[in-house]
Amino acid sequence: MIDRFRRAMLPLERQQHLYRSALVACVAFHLLHLLALPLVMSPDGLEYVALSERFGSTGFFEHWAYVRMPLYPLFLRASFDVLGRFPGAALLPGTLLGLVGVWALAAEVRRRRGDLAGAAVLVLLSAYPVLVGYEHTVLTETGTFCALSLVAVLLSRLVRTGISLTTMALLGATLAAAYLFRATTIAALPGVLLVVAVIEWRSVGSTPQSRLALAAGLLAIVGLPFATMRLWSAGGRDARIGSTFGYTLSYYLAAQGVLPAGDLGDAAPAYDAAKAAAAARRSSLVEMSPIVAERLHRLDGKRMLSEAIVTSPLTYLTAVSRTALAFAGLPPRPSENDLFLSNVLSLSVPGSKCVCPDADQPAFARAFAQSGHRTPLHYLLKILTPLYTALVVLGSAVTLIGFAAGLRRADPALLACTAVPVAFAAAHAALLFGTDRFAMPVFPLALVNLVVCAPVLARSAHLARATREEIAVGAIGT
Repeated sequence: MIDRFRRAMLPLERQQHLYRSALVACVAFHLLHLLALPLVMSPDGLEYVALSERFGSTGFFEHWAYVRMPLYPLFLRASFDVLGRFPGAALLPGTLLGLVGVWALAAEVRRRRGDLAGAAVLVLLSAYPVLVGYEHTVLTETGTFCALSLVAVLLSRLVRTGISLTTMALLGATLAAAYLFRATTIAALPGVLLVVAVIEWRSVGSTPQSRLALAAGLLAIVGLPFATMRLWSAGGRDARIGSTFGYTLSYYLAAQGVLPAGDLGDAAPAYDAAKAAAAARRSSLVEMSPIVAERLHRLDGKRMLSEAIVTSPLTYLTAVSRTALAFAGLPPRPSENDLFLSNVLSLSVPGSKCVCPDADQPAFARAFAQSGHRTPLHYLLKILTPLYTALVVLGSAVTLIGFAAGLRRADPALLACTAVPVAFAAAHAALLFGTDRFAMPVFPLALVNLVVCAPVLARSAHLARATREEIAVGAIGT
């Protein structure tokens, strides 16, 4: 539809002007909401701020919290050093990363689908309330979205240009940097390798030089992220990192209600009571009490996950399905996305706030307390939120259909749009990381696929239907 409108109604210069206007509006809107909306800090955000102070200190590695990766706190430290410690400086890294992700996707869509499609992506993503909300939290979600966006853009570039060592090296470097931002971004790697394999399979006229470039490029794509992982875990830090990952697995096994209560010892009654309360509230996740969370540190999360798959496959698959629905845009109960967005758009308390225990409030107030005011932007984003919830679900369906169609046709262009979000979501679903905060980075990619993939799939369906009708008419004629 966008293509038809572009050809029929608007001259090329007008389309280019619209794209440039949308880009200016995108930047202006990011600046506007950076000034108009408040900072919302969580305990995780306070920890990122504390970690930002560790750079340059003695015993950096010994005192690091290995549940966190270092790149985002480093960005925070740079922002604080340049601007000082105040709410705007804390928000600037996340807002800039969100803007870069939006611009990168729109620029690539413009190359593939034209100026109008690029402008549509700029408008669609800039006004996405959940993305705006996370740009006002000191969390890694917008940076993860930016990293996944850059990976998808580089894959699209690889489809356009063919196997290129430069592009594949950039993919490897992006995945390595993304790992240092958030470890689970490595889940996108299988999707990247799938797209590269299909591009190579569809290529014509392979030569020794092209095969050498492919081998070197694959080495970069796989080697750079894994070399980064090895460097981060060197010096005996692998045990602490493994322990942190094991605890995370145990935590979400318990939160999904999959963990056997008997493994928690004297915390079992508290866990059973929490599961019953979650069932009564029809909550997707079980709330962890302090005694249960403490006992989880004693468990081997990897072993517990393997045992859950073997001994309770139906329960495990139910939890996987529940997680997959969260990544498809259906909000779980409780929803962290709703929690953060409701605090960012709060009309009763429009200033900065800390959604954390009372003991953490003084530390927040000293540096980040700031009054706020209701603005028309609050009301606009509140109105748009339910519309975008439906659009994300629709975009997720289009993404999944596009991925299946791309596999069936061995279509690298469709897979470049869909393989990264599908691989990211599949890994999180398999590990039962069920909070929708983890799913947020793929939601903007689902929205983009409404612009990129939906017209392609609709056109393919129309051609298939027309072909069937011609065959049917020919059969009747004979």
